[in-house]
Amino acid sequence: MSRAATDWAWKQSLGSSSLKLLLLAFADRADEDFCCFPSISRLVKDTDLNQKTVGSNIKKLEALGVIEDTGKRKGSTGKVKIYRLIGVEEGVKINTPKSGGISQKHPSQAHKNQAPQEGVEANTPKNGVTSNSNTSKNGSLNTSKNGSLNTPKNGSQNQSLEPPIEPNKNKTKKSLDYSCWPSMPTPQVLDDWLAMRKRKRANVTQTVINRFAKELKIAAEHGVSVDDCLSECVFRNWQGFEFEWMNRNARLNQVRQVQSRPLTQDFSQNVEGW
Repeated sequence: MSRAATDWAWKQSLGSSSLKLLLLAFADRADEDFCCFPSISRLVKDTDLNQKTVGSNIKKLEALGVIEDTGKRKGSTGKVKIYRLIGVEEGVKINTPKSGGISQKHPSQAHKNQAPQEGVEANTPKNGVTSNSNTSKNGSLNTSKNGSLNTPKNGSQNQSLEPPIEPNKNKTKKSLDYSCWPSMPTPQVLDDWLAMRKRKRANVTQTVINRFAKELKIAAEHGVSVDDCLSECVFRNWQGFEFEWMNRNARLNQVRQVQSRPLTQDFSQNVEGW
């Protein structure tokens, strides 16, 4: 998660609440290079928007110039697009501890009410020092009275007033990629299937998703939808899944229907004559 990316996303005026919600979802998953690669199913779950709206809104964000496709791909199938947020770095590369300077602007613009002393360079990223103009004589921000903003701990004057967010030591689990499935199930069926596996204490991992994909593709070739397959798993409490299981149950049902049919009159007469 990039705080700078999220702050930047909140400031964008896109003319649509669904566009801003989707942009915030991208920003929430951006790394230090402002890149992210959430799958369509992940964005649908994060925003509560339907899959069609998410797909069209991604194209609109690209057209507005706030995200771009880097051309790189992620995921087990190598089909998940990596997007980069455009314009975030313009607001964060100024006044960073890495550059060591207070501002990249000319010293006359950085402090209009005071002039640098002769023979002393101003605050530039190149030399990484603060000007001697910041003295108690001229009225300094760095005084014990006002409280020093430039401390060795943060190294920058322009710090957020909010407390810093400590990085989470536990790495966030990578979101599951369902793009290997023939199609996405409806949200209700997917929720029911996940709830069933949770009851059986069977975790849903990317390996499980990939394993199901093989059988779901076979089912699709026989005209059986992903919804039907998962619904059957929920109904029969199947932790795993093979398309042959559905065929076997269908054959058993046919046999039971034949066995349950009443004897015809002619057949009954023949039986009496035996």
